[in-house]
Amino acid sequence: MDDSLLKGIRSFLAIAVGTLFLTALVQSQNFVPNELIVKFRSNAPDSVLNQVFLKKDFSAVASQSYTQSIRKISPLAASKKSVPYSVGAQSAASSSLSASQIARIMFADAQSSDKALSELQQSPFVEYAQRNYIYKVDQLPNDSALSSQWNLDRIGIFELWASGFFDQPLPQVIVGVLDTGVDYLHPDIASRIYVNPGETGLDEFGRDKRTNGIDDDGNGYIDDWHGYDFVDQPIPDIGDWSTRDNDPMDENGHGTAVAGIIGAQVNNKIGIAGISPIAQIVPLRALNADGNGTDADIAAAIMYAADNGVQVLNMSFGDVILSPLMRDVIHYAHEKNVVLVASSGNDGTSYPHYPSDFSEVISVGSISQANERSVFSSYGPSLAMVAPGEFIPTLALGGGYQSLFAGTSAAAPHVTAIASLLISLAQMKSGSNSNSSPLTNDEVRANLLAGCIDLGNKGWDSSYGAGMVNARVLLTLPQRNVVQIVSPSVDAQLSNAIVPIIGSATTDQLDSVYVFYGIGDSPASWTEIAGYGERNFINDTLALWNISSLSEGTYVLRLQVKNIQSGDVENRIRVLITRSTPVVLGFTFQDSIIIQEQEGALVTFKVDKPCSTALWYRTHSPQGTFKEMVSSGIELDHAFLLTQKDFLTGALYDFYVEAADQTGKSARYPTVALSGTNYYTFTFPNQNIP
Repeated sequence: MDDSLLKGIRSFLAIAVGTLFLTALVQSQNFVPNELIVKFRSNAPDSVLNQVFLKKDFSAVASQSYTQSIRKISPLAASKKSVPYSVGAQSAASSSLSASQIARIMFADAQSSDKALSELQQSPFVEYAQRNYIYKVDQLPNDSALSSQWNLDRIGIFELWASGFFDQPLPQVIVGVLDTGVDYLHPDIASRIYVNPGETGLDEFGRDKRTNGIDDDGNGYIDDWHGYDFVDQPIPDIGDWSTRDNDPMDENGHGTAVAGIIGAQVNNKIGIAGISPIAQIVPLRALNADGNGTDADIAAAIMYAADNGVQVLNMSFGDVILSPLMRDVIHYAHEKNVVLVASSGNDGTSYPHYPSDFSEVISVGSISQANERSVFSSYGPSLAMVAPGEFIPTLALGGGYQSLFAGTSAAAPHVTAIASLLISLAQMKSGSNSNSSPLTNDEVRANLLAGCIDLGNKGWDSSYGAGMVNARVLLTLPQRNVVQIVSPSVDAQLSNAIVPIIGSATTDQLDSVYVFYGIGDSPASWTEIAGYGERNFINDTLALWNISSLSEGTYVLRLQVKNIQSGDVENRIRVLITRSTPVVLGFTFQDSIIIQEQEGALVTFKVDKPCSTALWYRTHSPQGTFKEMVSSGIELDHAFLLTQKDFLTGALYDFYVEAADQTGKSARYPTVALSGTNYYTFTFPNQNIP
């Protein structure tokens, strides 16, 4: 197909022009140029791993070594040498994920990274290869002042103070704030910052362990005495953007605001009061001064939290891309018994949002002072509960305060703080002297859900989840509750006729268990799949779901446990029934753009269900072999930049795009049936457009 024919299809392409459009679209790709994340299979030989990590030689897993093209290769996170102390031994089963299995690779140019991505995905030694995606904080801007801590009154904290709850000998709980860092010098949070006993005091030579440049505690991180800075981005930015170090100082303010809601000092006659006076805050800086963070940095911080005793982890950020790496590390932390809390997102839609949509994570939306869903608060079947998220008084950088912190970022730390109090109460009641919780993370989740104050439609609904988080749950003994669907996973694509639904449904007051399905993101009605009286399930088959007669589309699975006295507890997940091949809904080709002062081209397209995609191209020749440019993110909207790094100016090229869903079905665009050809041809870049 020649250039003139390609231009003829543009009534369908709906091409947009302009530098602003290009900038927004490039940013929407949300990954770091020239970087890949590669997870090797557990059975990959040591000789292969040594060749990759020590020699920077990929010849054992790809068609060439790439040695000359690799600037740096490193494990995702540091590995422990030994652990002479623990800030919180975890009770759950250990996970098989190892930092030595996952490599972060920085290439000298995009052409090498694109080619390597395609080849590594085909290697029998590689479980997955993906881009290093970027996440953003879920915050809204502020522009006026308000000082009343209405949020604490609303969730019941004032009642806890009046009841004498905080007069009990509650043990400390380690709470990680994975964010832009924390202003650990702020007078209203400084005393609440966790101090690592393995990296404080004097070493054998009389040197301060905080600054002696030695990994005294053997956890793989040097001088991590009060958290850690994981930001290590290849593109210059403002503030501290490169090189991981032991200084997690906040340069944005978002993380400090989040930490203040959780644990600002109480009864110190200054500023505000935090929700959880027993929270020891571990600043985990993985987002930069602009509020952006990469997959690799965030994943390293999550693994650090899981390996170093963090009991509750707050994650007030997110993105729409389903990243295999993020899925892995979230599962790893959950297996280490970390309670994972995340903001639901600020799109005001039911679109996917990660990490909050992962089933292991407690997804928190925002409500206003009128107890109504905030207009910006994302909702849907993964939403667990809501909390105040507008006009929230909290800390600001430089020892200051703010009264208008807003967003689901502000809502999530309310749940994180109450989770820490629930763990502390359980430890005190059990007589435990260690930081290990007698409750599992799933039991903490179930107790929080059972204690919620119902809002919106009666029972669980997609706008409020189980309702508003309620600190009054702490006035009763914690229950041994677990209500969770573990398979199928969130956003799984299903095609087999019979789908086993596996999970746990067990509470101290269990009366009955039901499994339902509903149509769409927010079902108006439910169809029962199975029901049981007084029967507990622990990692067992809850039901066999026959989907053979159901239409393709989005469904929600609902697990409901009715208790004898306390409230019902539910868990819901979104799935997709799909039997057909993916469909390309929209396609654009912009054949003359300017990016970083160079000419290029831009291909974008949208598919009808979440897919991974690839662009195949070759120098124009019917006998030529197509090369693959891969985008491994699983999403609806995809974009490919064609630059002078990959294409020769003035040369003629053929290309097509391909989308594949999670069941293995794929579709190509264009096709002869739709467009009269199965590839497009163009000159790079188009010399006829100035």
